[in-house]
Amino acid sequence: MTILESWESAFRDDLGFAPAPFRGNFEQSLAGAVGWLINAAPWAYSSFAAVDEYHREILQLHGQIKAQVSGEPPARRVTVVCPLCDATMRITLDTPGRRCACGQQYGWAELRQLPLAERTAA
Repeated sequence: MTILESWESAFRDDLGFAPAPFRGNFEQSLAGAVGWLINAAPWAYSSFAAVDEYHREILQLHGQIKAQVSGEPPARRVTVVCPLCDATMRITLDTPGRRCACGQQYGWAELRQLPLAERTAA
């Protein structure tokens, strides 16, 4: 099962829908999941409890696929610290915003103002 099929399953469970039907080979299954997720996007972004996690994972997948196709190295990640709760968050220059575990929302500019986490000895 692909990551996208897993998200389709989570959406279907949340909505009380039946499991996805058999769609055929890998390409057909992936295409079916993508189409279903596109159609469910308005609901997901307005009602799905784990939409932030879903959105982050889709952005991460997009970045990985784009890098494989273009041959570009992945974006460098840094770890920043939330000053409200001391939780850490991994971000890149492309990270549009992030919600901390404590619930504090940071936009693109605010993320870049957060202090860097100290490196720990390995």
